[in-house]
Amino acid sequence: MRSYNKLLVVFPVVIALVLAGVNLLFGLGFGGESGKPYLVDINRASDVIERAGDPYAARADDYLNLEAIGYLPETADEEEIAQFFSDSANVVFRPYDGGLLRFDYIDSAERELALVWTVTNLAIGVIAALCLIILLYVRSKLIKPFTRISDLLYELSKGHLTSGLKESKSRYFGRFIWGLDLLRETLEARKQNELALTRENKMMVLALSHDIKTPLSAIRLYGKALAEDLYDTEEKRREVILGIDEKAEEMEGLVRDIIKTSREDFLHIEVREGEFYLGELIDRIRAYYGEKLALVKCEFIVDTYRNLLLSGDIERYVEVMENIIENAIKYGDGREIRIDFPVEEDHQLIAVTNTGNSLPGGELVHIWESFWRGSNVERQSGSGLGLYICRRLMNAMQGDIYAEIRGDDMVVTLIPKEA
Repeated sequence: MRSYNKLLVVFPVVIALVLAGVNLLFGLGFGGESGKPYLVDINRASDVIERAGDPYAARADDYLNLEAIGYLPETADEEEIAQFFSDSANVVFRPYDGGLLRFDYIDSAERELALVWTVTNLAIGVIAALCLIILLYVRSKLIKPFTRISDLLYELSKGHLTSGLKESKSRYFGRFIWGLDLLRETLEARKQNELALTRENKMMVLALSHDIKTPLSAIRLYGKALAEDLYDTEEKRREVILGIDEKAEEMEGLVRDIIKTSREDFLHIEVREGEFYLGELIDRIRAYYGEKLALVKCEFIVDTYRNLLLSGDIERYVEVMENIIENAIKYGDGREIRIDFPVEEDHQLIAVTNTGNSLPGGELVHIWESFWRGSNVERQSGSGLGLYICRRLMNAMQGDIYAEIRGDDMVVTLIPKEA
């Protein structure tokens, strides 16, 4: 921004120097004979008169820039002198044989040069003004918003998520700024959710620790009593053993609660309720993967479909489709990926099929579990959360998802909710 402001200061100075240089060149042009063509004609006419020895030897009609040629002899009276010197606006006088030669010239070349000078200065001024307006426009509409974006990104990198951006109607950055601010709000919301989750987890750990201590103390007491043989009858000992079993079962339930909570709460799923046409979703997927798959020579086929109005969050549907297709790219054979739209019970589904399935059939049931990765992953990177997130998202949008192996193909099918 500072460099650009310096440019705005330097630019008028450069234009001023250019104007000064142009005017200097025109000044030199006016000063020389090349800028006064009538002097050339006067010199030529004077030469003719000198050679002929006759002041009337040269005629004005023979010269482009002369209107008349007159002569005042040395013996002229006062009336002739007064008439000779009248109306001397565009006149040059030259001495000849004791008298004077008068050359009336046409000043058209000088006027043309003055006109060119004026037009040139005006043109430079107008161009300079337009360039300055463009520079100010670029500063206002591009540089300044971009600086605000850079500042926001810097703040985001430091974890400062509370300071947002004002909405902008810029045709270039308006939507981008809106998207960045939405990203900031999303990150801030996730940060708050994580803080709340951390706080809840700590409270849960404290509560469970307290709850576990009670049955654990009872088990220790029962165990100590049995070890010291404090119970004299078999019936009492059996009652104590059943008590230990009951407390152990209670502790097992608390452990199950911990596992369940850790699985369900580690990922916050949020969807925005809305409606969209299936064509919008497919167009976005086709635009993104058409070229990408063509580069790796994988055939990408999209079957015909009814353009139904679906209920849900289109951004989340795009996320689900991208997860599925990325898995198809990583774990398929790279020959073909197809999206078709089977109909079951008058309900149109969305099925993604990839050739070259490498997942053993016995592992299919586990693909929806969090952090689970199949034996076919080899060296492929991943977290084991992709399909788990897909199912969570589809369920949150009142839809569903399932997978099946058909011969050598893997088929993942979405069941969207129609609006």
